Amino acid sequence: MSVQALYFAPSLQRLTQLARQRPEIKAHTLMLRAGQAALQALQQHWPKAQKIIVVCGLGNNAGDGYVLARLAVAQGLQVELFQIGNPQAALKAEQANHAKQAFLALGQKVQPLPKQLPSCEVVVDALLGIGYRGPLTPQAKQAITLINASSSPVLALDLPSGIDAYSGAIAELVVEAEVTITFLAQKIALLTGLAPNYSKEVVFADLQIPASTFESVAWDAAILTLNDSIACLPARKRCAHKGNTGQLLIVGAGTPGFCGAVGLAGCAALYSGTGAVTALMPEKSAQQLRQIPLELMCHPFSHMAQVANLCQAATALVLGPGLGQSRWAYKMFVTITATQLPMVVDADGLNWLAQYPQQNPNWVLTPHPKEAARLLNCSVEEIQADRVQAVRRLQQKYLGVIVLKGAGTLIYAPDTIPWLCTAGNPGMAVAGMGDILAGLIGSLMAQGLPLLASAKLGVIIHAQAGDLAQLNGQRGMLASDLLPYFRSLFHQFAR
Repeated sequence: MSVQALYFAPSLQRLTQLARQRPEIKAHTLMLRAGQAALQALQQHWPKAQKIIVVCGLGNNAGDGYVLARLAVAQGLQVELFQIGNPQAALKAEQANHAKQAFLALGQKVQPLPKQLPSCEVVVDALLGIGYRGPLTPQAKQAITLINASSSPVLALDLPSGIDAYSGAIAELVVEAEVTITFLAQKIALLTGLAPNYSKEVVFADLQIPASTFESVAWDAAILTLNDSIACLPARKRCAHKGNTGQLLIVGAGTPGFCGAVGLAGCAALYSGTGAVTALMPEKSAQQLRQIPLELMCHPFSHMAQVANLCQAATALVLGPGLGQSRWAYKMFVTITATQLPMVVDADGLNWLAQYPQQNPNWVLTPHPKEAARLLNCSVEEIQADRVQAVRRLQQKYLGVIVLKGAGTLIYAPDTIPWLCTAGNPGMAVAGMGDILAGLIGSLMAQGLPLLASAKLGVIIHAQAGDLAQLNGQRGMLASDLLPYFRSLFHQFAR
């Protein structure tokens, strides 16, 4: 199996059923392997731990916890196990109940939830797993509260309890894990939206399932990688010149003081290999931006015929950086979106689109969650509760390719699966990052790449440049700090 595949809970449950049907895998094999992998992860991350606490629910996730607890006892660790509900009652899942009985057979005991967890080196969250759909029961809330109140680091099994593996929605309480070990296949719900807030590190254990098991279950999404994305980038011919390496027109800075947004987008396009980049903006903004950088050509707006001429010379457009909500901005929105050129629509371009919805198969829209909420006339919470559904709805309503930004950025085009970017870091949460991304994607479109290829390559280059920039520290990172890394990342293709 390729670890690039991503799944939601229904597909994961189908995969589990198929795996259990294989003749070499007995009924309890997957749970045993999960418990073994979890204990190994615990000992790798906390090698000096001698006392652990395992907090179990009532289903298969609890079974993984019971296996871990039994194996830990066999290795000489001190284990205290607490279970929600009646500790004497059987668990809901048959295999989980067998795991519980094997733990009790060692002379161990299962305790009810205390008022406070005892001190230990590691707490194991084996509460809910992928079967959780919400809402949380009072007992689950009590258990999550106890786990989060502990001063010990937390190892979550499969995913932190309180995250819905069907959608990625976050409950009112979620276990705050130091490490999550996720089993069988990668889960979309762990990697996008707010879920990354609840696990500092995700470890993957495939449970040694043969790749053929996955052939009859379609991927729900896939992880974006630089190697796959950059393969579409054509090599330049020896006789290349600026006339055939792309002509990008950026329209924006209709708001005084926002000319830097156009400057950042223009720099990103230049650093990404566009032959010529032109910026169109009102006179005052153009005066502020002139010769920053020297290679960016600035055109102060004079008349609509000028706009038509600039569009005629361009091979792609970027609409929105610092565009504003003025009358001029509206005229630019109407004019630019009426062209047949491939374009990126970002920032205020998206805000105008929310007011005047239209469809265009030849654009890439790059909303963050708040802009996406405006485009779909819903709340930010609804967007974040199911980002895959949101990106599909955006594409259905507006066509083209959608880039839903945020932790776990999603890229979606018609007749394909969503692509999810796991690169990037919190240091990138600063003004100007979206302008850089818009210019980068626009640059690739101007150089002739198809829309989806431009979006995928632009997103992964942007995110990995951010990860390289964070080597100097996340706090205080600037959007422009990413620019020097673009050339080296693109150069990987040349090598």
